[in-house]
Parts: sequence; structure tokens; C-alpha cells
Amino acid sequence: MYIGLQLCLTESVLATNPHLHLPQNTEMPDIVTDMDWQFGVTAASSNKEQVGKTFFYLKLNVESEDGSRRIVHMEMSLSQFYSFLHELEKAKNSLDFLS
Repeated sequence: MYIGLQLCLTESVLATNPHLHLPQNTEMPDIVTDMDWQFGVTAASSNKEQVGKTFFYLKLNVESEDGSRRIVHMEMSLSQFYSFLHELEKAKNSLDFLS
């Protein structure tokens, strides 16, 4: 198994893209066990230009391969959120194509 892909799928990908090099041994990625998100608007700030700006807040509960858990907090501007969403959609489409 290469990077979590089934052998027949890996062979197909490598046959159509011979320039790719896929590592055989990879570490298990952290697993997102829960997430919480919200949009917000800055109501007050010492920086006048920040007042009224929209932001996106994301909290991920992550479990490592060794069983340890941690919380990852992220805050992004609206444009960063849409860029992040676009990248997630591209990743989903790639996984759907490979499945």
C-alpha cells in the first residue's frame, strides 16, 4: 500500500503519471475527531480599520497516532477562509476521483 492507496489504484496512478515518486512508508496523519467553527465580526478594536471585519474561527480536536489529543485553533479572514475552502474542495475532488 502506498500512502494509504490500494495497490491497483496506485499502479493506475503511476502508470498514467510515470514521473511521480510515491513513498512506500509514510507516517499516519493526525485524525480530526471533532471540530467547531463560527463566523464573527469584529465589534471593537484599538485598530479602527479592523472594526466591522468578518473572520472565520475553527477549532479542531486532533488525535495523534500515539493516542495523545490536542486542540488546534485557527482564525482566518474571509478571503483566507474561501481560499481554504477551495483547497478542501480540490482535495475532496481528488479523493473522489481516486475512489
